[in-house]
Amino acid sequence: MTAKTKHWLLASLVLAVAAVITPGNVYAAKKYYVDFRLVQWKTAHYNNSQVAEERFKTLQSLKCEVQKHPHNGHTDVKYRQPKWRVLSFDTDEEAHKWQHWLKSMGFETRHEH
Repeated sequence: MTAKTKHWLLASLVLAVAAVITPGNVYAAKKYYVDFRLVQWKTAHYNNSQVAEERFKTLQSLKCEVQKHPHNGHTDVKYRQPKWRVLSFDTDEEAHKWQHWLKSMGFETRHEH
C-alpha cells in the first residue's frame, strides 16, 4: 500500500466518523429509560371489556405475567412483573408519560436524568 493510498484511507475514515458523530446525531441517538417492576400480584377491575382487553394486551407487551377473568358483567385483570424490566424512549417526555402510567398501575419505577 502506498503512502498516498494510506493517506486517502485515513482521510476517508476521519470523514466517515465525523459524519456519524455530529451533535445532531449524538442527540438523536440519546435514549431515555424507565425501569419498572411489580413484585406482588395486583388486580384491576374494568367494567368496559374493551378497556380491559387494551390493558391486558399492553401488560402482555411489557412482558408481565397477566391473567384476565371476565365475570358478573366486568373483567378483572391480574398482573405482576417481579423482575426489573427496562423501557427505552426517544424523548424524556415520552419516558415520563410511561412512568406516570406505570405508577398509576401500581408499578415501582425508576427514571434518572
